[in-house]
Amino acid sequence: MRVLFLFLNLPGLEKDANLYGDLAVEFALRGHEVFAATLLEARRKTRTHEERQRGVRILRVRSGDLFNVGFVKKGLSLLALQWNFKRAIKRHWGNVRYDLVVYPTPPISFLKVIVWLRRTSRCRTYLVLRDIFPQNAVDVGVLRKGLIYRHFRNMRGGSMTCPTGSDACPEKCRIHPRPQQDLPG
Repeated sequence: MRVLFLFLNLPGLEKDANLYGDLAVEFALRGHEVFAATLLEARRKTRTHEERQRGVRILRVRSGDLFNVGFVKKGLSLLALQWNFKRAIKRHWGNVRYDLVVYPTPPISFLKVIVWLRRTSRCRTYLVLRDIFPQNAVDVGVLRKGLIYRHFRNMRGGSMTCPTGSDACPEKCRIHPRPQQDLPG
């Protein structure tokens, strides 16, 4: 199976352990062909390039700076991110068709890329739900389920399970279509 991971941050797989990198390496160890596209911030003064680490083909995509920058610069960088990822994937891996695309929250960062990949590869996608604000703040005791919690929850549309922002992924969702078969039982 060909698996593509989309990351905003992927440290070196040789020395640094993290959830997403470890998951990509585990797929590679199990015999899958693994690709990972990750952000390479412009401040590094390096062009988009491909490298291999621990059986994973990594495409470091140059785009604007997202971390430790002001809101305006971050906003402009987020707008350019999807376009830069799509262009780099086309340029470096244009002939590759994927069976699965895995991406982290917030999915809005990669929405257009995911829609394009689903259309061109006819693949499944998997959203890794992790540390979703404001629920994560409630879980660690920083925030209570009150007015502030409801405000932030409403800002993100009530659910992060689908980039369409709906509470339950609709039947005709372009990204996460529901299976048409009934479950037994």
